[in-house]
Amino acid sequence: MGIQFLPVRSAAGTAFTPADTITSTSVQSAIVEALTDARAYSDQVASGLDPKAAVNVATAAVLPGTISYTTVNEINSDVALGVIDGTYTPVNDDRILVKNQVSAQYNGIYVVTSAASPFKLTRSADADNNPGSEVTSGIYCSQLFGEHAAMGWVLTSVDPINLNIDPLTFSPFAINSVDATKVVNTPAGNIAAVTVQAAINELDTDKAALTGATFTGRVVETPTALTSSSNSVAINAAVGNTFTYLTVENSTLAAPSNPVSGQYLTLVITQGTPVRTLAFNTFYSFPAGYVPALTATVGARDTFVCYIEDATHSTCRMISDLKRI
Repeated sequence: MGIQFLPVRSAAGTAFTPADTITSTSVQSAIVEALTDARAYSDQVASGLDPKAAVNVATAAVLPGTISYTTVNEINSDVALGVIDGTYTPVNDDRILVKNQVSAQYNGIYVVTSAASPFKLTRSADADNNPGSEVTSGIYCSQLFGEHAAMGWVLTSVDPINLNIDPLTFSPFAINSVDATKVVNTPAGNIAAVTVQAAINELDTDKAALTGATFTGRVVETPTALTSSSNSVAINAAVGNTFTYLTVENSTLAAPSNPVSGQYLTLVITQGTPVRTLAFNTFYSFPAGYVPALTATVGARDTFVCYIEDATHSTCRMISDLKRI
């Protein structure tokens, strides 16, 4: 198991309420906004943290089976403990943050006495109020495993706390908890994810799925460099709209793969050493049927522009490098 360093925050005496929504209209500004919110909260409560040892996992739902509680800080059930927080199966001696019980006074940090059926949890020695000051507002623990791994949890109940009598409420204290439902993913629409990290992941998925977009501002694309092999230059219209090519042999520009009607292709052709020629597949049509030759000067840069009309035909022009003629 690798060593993990988890964030430590302070929250004693402070009810931590993360920002309800992010109002920014882009993921980048949303991240900045989330970081600003997190910093403001951590600065606000930095003096009151009561850190506890990390827990292996925290519950995300009510514990399974028929639950019974005792006044000696134990939780018992009639079933095996099973998977907690989506992915983690606790074993004996694991530390668990119980935070979702209907009888919230029995929430808290427990150690697994028995994970098998019937399971049994016992309050951890550092959070069983013996000698009486261990469970106070602001106790904090980090989570190592499960779907919320690396999350921090802070007790936001108000002091004084009578263990097994007063309800214990644990709230998330990590950047991953900030709501991102208002982040706008243009042009795919609003992001449905409820955390910044999930919003970023969703944006990546949307980006891969998009086949086109309407833009209202400048769009800059890094050109894709083409190569020549067996006297042929292959071009894939699906990878972009701008391309470059340095001549290395007398070659022919092949018909593009994955052409889309209405798409423009731009290819900047640079003459290598020695000077080479470039022919064009019949897919490319030039005005009056005249196929232009490349500028026959080493280092010359000619610009080839192509408008794709359909899968078999296009209209093209060549802009010669007049400075080097």
